[in-house]
Amino acid sequence: MKRQKVLATMAFSRDRKKMSVLCNDYADDKNILYIKGAPDYMLGDKKCQYLDSDGKVKPLDAHVKKALKDKQKELARKGLRTLLMAYKKDNICGLSDYSGSKHPAHKVLED
Repeated sequence: MKRQKVLATMAFSRDRKKMSVLCNDYADDKNILYIKGAPDYMLGDKKCQYLDSDGKVKPLDAHVKKALKDKQKELARKGLRTLLMAYKKDNICGLSDYSGSKHPAHKVLED
């Protein structure tokens, strides 16, 4: 059973350092933006929050950022690549009623 419909996909690029997929959630008819990207880029977002081990949303403070960066460095020393994943549901910079590439807020996806 399909739970979401893909509305737009922005491919990963060296300039953006991320890939974005905008979907519509059939359960509540709200749009959700999924992003995966380079940790250095993603951790720079001041609005970021994270899910703790109990599934609670918490602010991404300096302590947590440092722990994530340390883990990334540890994995890199082993030759492993890392990606961070994020999402934002509804109230997405004018994309709540996104209808395609002609939508006025389409540029938000590119940025």
